[in-house]
Amino acid sequence: MANKNSTYIIFIFGMISYLLLFGGLAIFIIFFYASYSILSLSAVLLPLFLFLLFLFFWGKYSCLKNVQKGRIMLIVIAILSFIPPLISVDLLGKNEEKLNFTTEKWFNNPDDRVYIVYDFLEEYQIMGKTKKDIQDLLGVPEGNSIYSEKNVMGYLLGLELGFIQMDSSYLIIWFNEEDKVIDYEIVTN
Repeated sequence: MANKNSTYIIFIFGMISYLLLFGGLAIFIIFFYASYSILSLSAVLLPLFLFLLFLFFWGKYSCLKNVQKGRIMLIVIAILSFIPPLISVDLLGKNEEKLNFTTEKWFNNPDDRVYIVYDFLEEYQIMGKTKKDIQDLLGVPEGNSIYSEKNVMGYLLGLELGFIQMDSSYLIIWFNEEDKVIDYEIVTN
């Protein structure tokens, strides 16, 4: 009887650990805007694989190995164990969609600019582009820019990223005399 109780305690501990791991992973994905990558997908799939392995060995070496009802329970739990990874992959997909730059998103969702600016900078490699190229993608800067110099354009991105959002973020782009980008920076003011 003591052996049976200890195997159930191990099983319950494994289940709780699995659910807590995916709860923490979901919080990480939400707060740090993780999107699809090899690292993020590995972080989702590895715990699933390890939990299924745990279920296999637990079912094989526990007191349930000869009980039909116990095997059915393990199969149901194995099937249900796919729900947390599917939720995590869905969260990654939502972040992926939110973080991708398009000109339409830039104009239609000014509050989301702080999320998509990094994708813009990575995708368009703006160094050396002309002022007209930048304005075709981002429009003419609004009048609320922190810079008003001739060779500088500043775009309001919205509130800074982070838990406590108090300051505004800006994309500042510097141009040379030929109106080509020579530098850029994201600043908080």
